Amino acid sequence: MYVKVRNATRNVDLGQKVRVAESLPARLIGLLATPSLAAGEGLWIKPCVSIHTFFMRYSIDILFIDVGNKVLACQTLPPWRVSRWVTRSREFSNSRPEQRTHGDGGR
Repeated sequence: MYVKVRNATRNVDLGQKVRVAESLPARLIGLLATPSLAAGEGLWIKPCVSIHTFFMRYSIDILFIDVGNKVLACQTLPPWRVSRWVTRSREFSNSRPEQRTHGDGGR
């Protein structure tokens, strides 16, 4: 399943083709099988409080989102790193670094 991710506060699209990963296998595999993300692509992980980029070949921008779709934290994560732990996060979205816009999230 794919969704469109939009920053409702700034009226900016963050991703037009964002894959939703809700099952355990989908969350475990994540982006590991992708050589890169094309413009407009991303991954939405539910639930999620932390992620890693082990075995990945590219950096990603990550957004941790609470139950009200508000962005709690965002950062660019290079390959072979672990993100910080965001306790109140319930969902997570990532994209190519140039796609990120800070603010409240929205789908």
